[in-house]
Amino acid sequence: MRVVSTIQEILDLPSDREVNGLFVRSPLRFNFEALPRAEQIRWEARLNRYQRRCGCNAGAITLIAMTGAGLGYLALTSASFLTLSFLLSVFFVLVIAFVGAFISKLAALVATRIQFRTTCERIGFEIVKQFELDATEV
Repeated sequence: MRVVSTIQEILDLPSDREVNGLFVRSPLRFNFEALPRAEQIRWEARLNRYQRRCGCNAGAITLIAMTGAGLGYLALTSASFLTLSFLLSVFFVLVIAFVGAFISKLAALVATRIQFRTTCERIGFEIVKQFELDATEV
């Protein structure tokens, strides 16, 4: 678990491979003494939801869709199901479906990392804005 206690640490999180890596991501905990704990928990939750995403849903949906479409096409266009040509076509459909699922999973992971980066920047901006508002109220 990574403890974050400064604005600079938040802004540095996207470039930290242990926190924002493609496959390795550690959970975060905020420890800002100047902010109420409820806000810290809200921001932790916003960032940690990205830490749990693995791209499996995107990969599974792509695998099911591509397999179903490929096998459906083969079922509609094949004259016989017990030929070597048909079995090779089924194998080819499955290989393409798994490759597509892997690409889809990687795309989801990259998108999640981009969302993590923009959320870190947004949180840093919100904290700075909060400190500026607190300073003008005094």
